[in-house]
Amino acid sequence: MTSVCAPESSFSLEKATQVCARVPWLHPAARAYMAASAVRHAPPVFVNVGANKGYKLVEFAALWSSSTHVPVSRWLLAIERYAAAQKSNHLNWNKCGSCLECKTVYPTDQIVAKYPPTMHALELSRVNRELLRHLLSATGLGNHAVVHDLAVSNESGAVASKHTTGYIGWERNGIVLPAERKWLLQKKKLKKQSQGVAIENATTLDDFFQAQQLNEVFFLEVDTEGWDALVLEGAGTVLREQRVAVLQFEYSNNGFWASDMRAADRRSLEATQRSLFAVGYQCFATLRKTLHPISGSCWRPQFEFRRWSDVVCTCRPEILKVIQRFHRRGGLS
Repeated sequence: MTSVCAPESSFSLEKATQVCARVPWLHPAARAYMAASAVRHAPPVFVNVGANKGYKLVEFAALWSSSTHVPVSRWLLAIERYAAAQKSNHLNWNKCGSCLECKTVYPTDQIVAKYPPTMHALELSRVNRELLRHLLSATGLGNHAVVHDLAVSNESGAVASKHTTGYIGWERNGIVLPAERKWLLQKKKLKKQSQGVAIENATTLDDFFQAQQLNEVFFLEVDTEGWDALVLEGAGTVLREQRVAVLQFEYSNNGFWASDMRAADRRSLEATQRSLFAVGYQCFATLRKTLHPISGSCWRPQFEFRRWSDVVCTCRPEILKVIQRFHRRGGLS
């Protein structure tokens, strides 16, 4: 695949990037994907790593003619009722999501699909998993989605996480950094719950795809508070075999992206996009209303600005054509 860089590739990507940008690429990309003969007769699959309050599940389900359609207002109402029942002031305060996902307007022209979508929600936080299961049951979307009691990283096994019981819908959950792990595991072993630590099961996406017998996934979204690069490292086989048509991950100055992370452990956007490019994925940074290419010859050192933003990547020519319609061809959007 080839990509055309914007004419002026030295512009400030940091200033142009917006954390809560909504570039409407998903719907036309899904339509192009389903038009491909090789996948036309298979259900569209969504793997949501870091599902939190589940708004992305609602958005994905709304794309397809064969799925249960849940108005976002109904999902919000279910969150409000759950917050009241659980007496969760935090969930009630943040019920709409950090990017006001409850105000998202979904396309009305659903894509014809022979089979209903299959959605997998992987969530680190126990209280958020309980929330998701309740919402799926209350809205009838549970026929299309499964919530898994799993964290996701570059290794499978037990991991320590910051314990956030009581903070339902908290969007800053993360696995504890390696330097803290031994100490925190000791505290858990001694049952000192006051240390605020929980032990969770983690999987790599390679292992998860094998366990769930996922041959191909249309959309993989990763939002893991700075562990995104490690999640992608744990999907090495899946990505090398191009079993994910399009993926989106979050880039920030948090977790393993952080500038103050130990150099030996720190991940970079440059290295991540280079690894993806090597196996056939072209990546685009999300700007306010457009997408900017950052892979291959389009990469510039100033793109390593470590600020919250989303990156979209695809290996499919038909989806690349769609995404390129949104990319910056001059002038900031």
